[in-house]
Amino acid sequence: GHEDDRFESLVSCALGVCALLSISDLVDDTSRERYIRIASDHVRRYWLDVLWVEDEGAFKFSETDFYSLNEDRFVVNFNTMAAEALLGLYDVTGDEAFQDKALRIGQWLIKRWNYTQIVNAEILEDHTTVADDPASDWMAPGGFSYQFTPNQEEPDNYVTLYIGLSLRGFYALYRATKDERFVDIIR
Repeated sequence: GHEDDRFESLVSCALGVCALLSISDLVDDTSRERYIRIASDHVRRYWLDVLWVEDEGAFKFSETDFYSLNEDRFVVNFNTMAAEALLGLYDVTGDEAFQDKALRIGQWLIKRWNYTQIVNAEILEDHTTVADDPASDWMAPGGFSYQFTPNQEEPDNYVTLYIGLSLRGFYALYRATKDERFVDIIR
């Protein structure tokens, strides 16, 4: 349940899929096939069938989101972890559906990143002494908002720990695409 045991969240699942894939080369062939089957079946049946939101091009937080009951919430670090897992599944299965969704998430992340950087620049421009105000909503350049919803597209709620977790997914997307925009986000 990650933060709340009442629901199964995408990041909990993504970390589990990444863990299974990371050890699949350390076990016998029967176990390897089983780990890959479990991971790919889970992604197909839960992520792709339940959590994917086509119009957004990203995965929503969870099937039931007690933090956002009236609209889908899209969490950056959850989606970066999902991209890493999807690319790992593509590597071991060759199933292009996994790669395609990961690349769509990559485009969603770039779009959100670009907008976040515009907002951050405006905040810096409007607040010359903002670094001295601990109550400020300012985030150092390079900050990435934790989440977005269709009605809340303005970046807010910067959480450094989650940005750090996101770096794994950005690096996986860079390795898969060689798109330098992911390197810029990491930097």
